[in-house]
Amino acid sequence: MRVASRHRRRAWFRRERPTETLPRLSDNRTPEEEAARREAVRQLEAIRQGLSLERRAVFVLFELEGMSCQDIAELTAVPVGTVYSRLHAARQHVHKAAARLRGRQARRTSR
Repeated sequence: MRVASRHRRRAWFRRERPTETLPRLSDNRTPEEEAARREAVRQLEAIRQGLSLERRAVFVLFELEGMSCQDIAELTAVPVGTVYSRLHAARQHVHKAAARLRGRQARRTSR
């Protein structure tokens, strides 16, 4: 009979504060948004791990670090054309893997 009042009383001691809205994280994201961001990062990491070491290095340096192809060529000691080729192949791999993930997610949600 007094389950709800006992729960509220215990919540006070557990330092729980009931709220109408979800708490925001430090950068104004809700926990759901943060979970979605973490899942996207996990998926990107899984896709990136599927790349060969050479393609992954070029992809990360160009797309994530913002280096130019010329700088990457100098850093990796390969011709610029090889950098372009590896970048193109890496992008294709990422696009195909992302499409596969979207397809899997669409099938899961349609069930």
